[in-house]
Amino acid sequence: MTASTDGALYYAIFEVKEFTSKKNQKGIFKNRQTGQLFIGSRNAKQAGKVNEGIKLYGVWNKKTIDRPVRAIFRFHYPDNKDGSRTKRVMDLSNLIQGPEDALVNMEILADDKLIESYDGSCRVYGSQVKAIEVVIYPAEVFSLK
Repeated sequence: MTASTDGALYYAIFEVKEFTSKKNQKGIFKNRQTGQLFIGSRNAKQAGKVNEGIKLYGVWNKKTIDRPVRAIFRFHYPDNKDGSRTKRVMDLSNLIQGPEDALVNMEILADDKLIESYDGSCRVYGSQVKAIEVVIYPAEVFSLK
């Protein structure tokens, strides 16, 4: 279930009840002055639901990462009870936003703008539990320059 952690600044597996998408956590609101509809974030209490149900395997006691990084997010999906692959999957770019924000909220990452790429991020099928695997490397480890 694990990616290579050689040279990693951070590594963890988060067991989750459900994968959530920040895109789906937004609501449709009406501008009171113009009457136009727009998509926006709900109140802070609703926004916090993105991080509910997370159980961390492993402990991290280092300082906040405050330099450019490359991140890998692997979303582990268990198979259905009959052994078939689940068809309930979300768009990968939307899946990444929740854990990315959680890393900032947990002060593991100073700002999600520090992530320069998502090398190797993917959905993994046939896992024992529904989980998010996160590996963060220094940006220079995979530099294409």
